[in-house]
Amino acid sequence: MKIPDPKQWEALLPVLKKSQLFAGIAEGEILPMLHCTGAYQKHLPGGRVILLEQDAVSCAGLILSGTVEMVQEDVWGVRTILMSMGEGEFFGESFACGTKSLATVSFEASSDVEVLFFPFHRMLTLCGSACVFHQRLIENMVRLLADKNARLLEKIEILSKRNLTQKILALLSARAQQAGSLYFALPMNRDAMAQYLCVNRSALSRELAKMKEEGLIDFDRNTFRLLKSGDGAEA
Repeated sequence: MKIPDPKQWEALLPVLKKSQLFAGIAEGEILPMLHCTGAYQKHLPGGRVILLEQDAVSCAGLILSGTVEMVQEDVWGVRTILMSMGEGEFFGESFACGTKSLATVSFEASSDVEVLFFPFHRMLTLCGSACVFHQRLIENMVRLLADKNARLLEKIEILSKRNLTQKILALLSARAQQAGSLYFALPMNRDAMAQYLCVNRSALSRELAKMKEEGLIDFDRNTFRLLKSGDGAEA
């Protein structure tokens, strides 16, 4: 655990201000709020498990840099990436505020990450100092939970498509809408993309090559461009 001194916390302000967690909270109130909630910073190397399934969850984490993946693994060891989260995003809050506070998924650092952890009970409880913006922090937490649920519903919609072509197009369409452009970078490599779509990587690579030949998409590594709809594609 690393508790930053005030100067170190000031260096975090550019990232903290971009996070929805602090939306509507004045910059001058952010650092006092970190002290109020008992936040602490931690560095985790790529490949490190941050939180394991069935672990008790008492803190939620705000990603300062790097990427964290929400992963589920079945009894045969087959991994599925449920969600990939980057700078300014929050994770673990759904379990920290639950009645059992046990994680039903794992969180892993897919790259070197810096995380700011918040003891969750201190975030949800109005402090004795009556911080002006503590109530707004709680409201922001509720919005973050709603957004996280919406992203998981998006994945259910993607996986409900009838064939792999449709699944890929649904995923790419969602990311294009987020980017506001038909030309965009997908924040996951082929392994992560295959795990997200619950398919074999070789099958995914073959399908992507086929879709490129058919003029549905164009891509260079993780940069994609949507060319036309694949609604007529058959399984």
